[in-house]
Amino acid sequence: MRVLIADDDRDSVDAYVLFMEGSGIDVDAAYDGATALEIASRQLPDVAVLDLGMPGMNGLELCRRLRELDPARRMKIVALTGWGMPDHRELTADAGFDEHWTKPLSPVLLVRLVLSCVDEAVLPRRETLSATTTDETAGGSDAILRPYLARIKNTFHIDVVFVSQFKEGHRVVRVACADPDDDRAVREGDSDPLEETYCYRIADRRAPALISDVKLHEAVLPAGATQRYAIGAYLALPVVTEDGRILGTVCCLNHSPGDELASSELMESLKSVASIAASLLVGMERGRSGSSG
Repeated sequence: MRVLIADDDRDSVDAYVLFMEGSGIDVDAAYDGATALEIASRQLPDVAVLDLGMPGMNGLELCRRLRELDPARRMKIVALTGWGMPDHRELTADAGFDEHWTKPLSPVLLVRLVLSCVDEAVLPRRETLSATTTDETAGGSDAILRPYLARIKNTFHIDVVFVSQFKEGHRVVRVACADPDDDRAVREGDSDPLEETYCYRIADRRAPALISDVKLHEAVLPAGATQRYAIGAYLALPVVTEDGRILGTVCCLNHSPGDELASSELMESLKSVASIAASLLVGMERGRSGSSG
């Protein structure tokens, strides 16, 4: 399937693109209505997701123009907007939208909603986001996260990206993406006492989330981890449940110090991964408690 996303909020669009591509969806992005119309005129998408408040050609006008390209209404057109009042919904219905979704919307939920719009015949990889999260041995949850981490690593040129879980006093690496010949990388299955990890000290705020040069924070960082993984720069966000529990972290690691991790786009991508990881880890918890009962 092919999806077109049009929104002048570049950070949000880039995060959505990251997760759609990781889910096997072909996606085109535009930051204004005119560009979106040009893209659609070359290849009509299966689903178009449009912001309403874009400058120039707004989402309402863009929807009308897209309908002119698709008189048979084969394409689903969705409004994704902060405008959520009943009169706004009337405007989108009159313009030809099929759906009206209100922001904020996490990337993982957007992917699921987009998939729900389209006939099963064009969804050969729909199972990607419906994989079980209760069978740890099958690695269902890890398989969901892995393509997103790989995309982040390649997009932002990071040495190591990983998701950890805090479990029984240890930081356990559930999923990690690193170059295969990197003998200093964090690897899946690595287990370290919490107090010996950057993850834990960042999660409890003894250390800042972004560390561009670990030598400037030696007093609050565990020397063993610095040496073991040859850490030069580090970025981590906690994986937090809706009730405030910290289950682990999403982390980026570079072997050399520098400001490469100081990117708002990277931070937004990690926030989305942390949201997904929280849902998956909570699902695993529920699965274990259900099977033990």
